[in-house]
Amino acid sequence: MYKFFFFVWLLFSAGLIYPDLERYVYLNELLAILGFFLTFNFYLKSYTSLTRVELLYFIFVVYGALLLLASYEEISNSGLYLSVRTMPIFYNVFGFITGYYLYMYYLSGRVLKFPKGWRYVGLAVSLVTPWRLSPQVFAMLFLKSYKAIFLYLTLFFLINGGSTSITAFVFVFSLLVYKNSKSIRAWLSVKYLYVFTALFFVGLYLSYGVFDEFISIGYEKYFALDVNLTWRYMFWVYLFQEVAANNIFFGIGFGSPLFELGVAPSFITSDDGSRNTEYTLGTHNSMVFLLMRMGGVGLLLILLIHAAVYSKAFRFILKDRGAELSEVETLLLANLMFLNSAFFNVILETPLYGGLYWMTLGLLYGSLKKMRV
Repeated sequence: MYKFFFFVWLLFSAGLIYPDLERYVYLNELLAILGFFLTFNFYLKSYTSLTRVELLYFIFVVYGALLLLASYEEISNSGLYLSVRTMPIFYNVFGFITGYYLYMYYLSGRVLKFPKGWRYVGLAVSLVTPWRLSPQVFAMLFLKSYKAIFLYLTLFFLINGGSTSITAFVFVFSLLVYKNSKSIRAWLSVKYLYVFTALFFVGLYLSYGVFDEFISIGYEKYFALDVNLTWRYMFWVYLFQEVAANNIFFGIGFGSPLFELGVAPSFITSDDGSRNTEYTLGTHNSMVFLLMRMGGVGLLLILLIHAAVYSKAFRFILKDRGAELSEVETLLLANLMFLNSAFFNVILETPLYGGLYWMTLGLLYGSLKKMRV
């Protein structure tokens, strides 16, 4: 098992450094299929002693399978290829168990013990790769202090740019403040994950007047300050008002288009029907996409899984006062780099990153379970 999961570790690392590997060898699907069988193996052996995290994961998998069955007619109408393009938001979750097994059978105890030379090589490669999202995740596995992380993020921003490089600072700084400031800690509690999510969607609901103004004047006035952000937010508002509002509990399922190409506002896409963007276009916010496809039930289950894992991780890092970052903190930071990207990019819903994201959360959970947190 050690040699097999060493190979899985190499695939995981290669996927983080070179995400386009998915386009050539279907890396994400291979890892998801592995996770599917590992899930069966895990629950056959452990069904009598499940933790809260494991129970929530199981419920989400069952819910997703039932939603898949309920989408049979839409899948039949759209055809297999286009339908499968709508499903990664569900099957990527099998990466969670793949990551858990990867930790237990290979990475356990090794996260902070890579030889110094390999650490420098890994960091150098992550800086020069042309991708901006997952290399930061990879780099977190090799950094031993917050000072080193801030230095790395500064270099990454200077070399690669990108708004997610800036927001990565916010995530790391927030965790540092949470760890060291009791007065701020209450405002960064895991329970506020639900509050922030609720406020975000309330904001989308209340923004329809702004959306109408945007449709009238286009990228003028304040809408022109950041065209990319404007496109994203207006797209989210449109989907929430026109799609989610009518499918709030269970979403639109799989196989059906995310929006009607002939009806949707022209700012969303210039597709003339030849690119099937109504099936393939990401929302650049994984929470929005999850709500569209799997509804409030799916979104709530994902939030509960994250809250359960993060609560354990936060409790651990508050007790840890070591000079170097602990294994749990390292893996938490790796996952947070991905979470940072998920708010403004296509992450959970894409084969390029979705399975890798869930693997980072599975690695974190494996470390927490080993330490009996």
